[in-house]
Amino acid sequence: MFFSDENTFDPQSDLLDLKGKVAIVTGGNRGNGYATVKHLARAGAKVYLGARTITKAKEAIEHLRWEGLSPGNGEVVWLELDLRSPASAKRAAEDVIRRERRLDILVNNAGTLSGIFRGSESALSSVVTTNYVAPFVFTRTLLPLLALTALNDFHADVRIVNVVSASHKVIPFPSLKFKTIEDLNAKTFPSEYLRFSHSKLLCILWTEHLQHIINTAHPSGPLPITCIAVDPGVVETPGTNKPNEKHHQRTSRIGSLYSNLSKHLSHWTGVSSLVIPEHERGFATAFAAASEVVWSERSKYKGVYLEPSPHARCPKITCAGMFARDGVKDREVEARLAEDLWTLTEKILADSGVGLP
Repeated sequence: MFFSDENTFDPQSDLLDLKGKVAIVTGGNRGNGYATVKHLARAGAKVYLGARTITKAKEAIEHLRWEGLSPGNGEVVWLELDLRSPASAKRAAEDVIRRERRLDILVNNAGTLSGIFRGSESALSSVVTTNYVAPFVFTRTLLPLLALTALNDFHADVRIVNVVSASHKVIPFPSLKFKTIEDLNAKTFPSEYLRFSHSKLLCILWTEHLQHIINTAHPSGPLPITCIAVDPGVVETPGTNKPNEKHHQRTSRIGSLYSNLSKHLSHWTGVSSLVIPEHERGFATAFAAASEVVWSERSKYKGVYLEPSPHARCPKITCAGMFARDGVKDREVEARLAEDLWTLTEKILADSGVGLP
């Protein structure tokens, strides 16, 4: 599809040439992650498809080939990754480091809508582990490889993309604090939806603070690494018959679930992600991960939160950070919260024996 409007975006024409680049997409076997793998691979990248089992990965790769991923495109390979365990996430990252000498794009897409509390009161919930803590470990372990890529390539354009949700807006700002593990679990919240929304808020604050650290920690100055949080929207998925029907039916069920959830949330709370047509699945995430627009305006996109736009338009920057809407005071409060969250997360991981670089 050709767009004459410079404010529109199509992954088939508006991504950078990714030949020779390496990418990882977690939860890449279905939904938004699957679409993102497809867009990046078609642009020439070698893409690690993060999935828990080889069966799920092979099914997705088979479907990619049916959809037209040819030998002239990039390579897609399975990365065994289970985000239910921070230690497992660390091992997967270490596996990538053993296998690769560069990493250009990391898309933390995998997540769960619901989960249970396990073990003692001091244990992390499965929702916050899968949606925030394990991706934090995965990214921190990969950060040296990402930084090496940024330092060794004069034209480096390294990106870390965290997939979030507009539902984070339902979490009241005054209630936030990050001093104990209970503050991460948000167990007092009365619904799984609120706990999911809270976990996505953690990801946005983490994205912002990660960008701050990248901008200030290296002695030679800010590294060419762009961190972006993006709401991918939810997909209105029509029924259809295709080869590899099992894979398509699963993706359709998930898309329908998200679409219906979004409509209900809009009715109950006034907050929901944009519902987008199926052919635009993964557009917002691909834009954050590899668009020419972000490359040409990198300083504008560092540490921002993006939301999808209708009719295949470029995702919009809602704000640079979560609460940067009411002036300097809120920015300062947010910066402290993000730092507290980072410190607490590192302490919890150290106490559990998961060492970080």
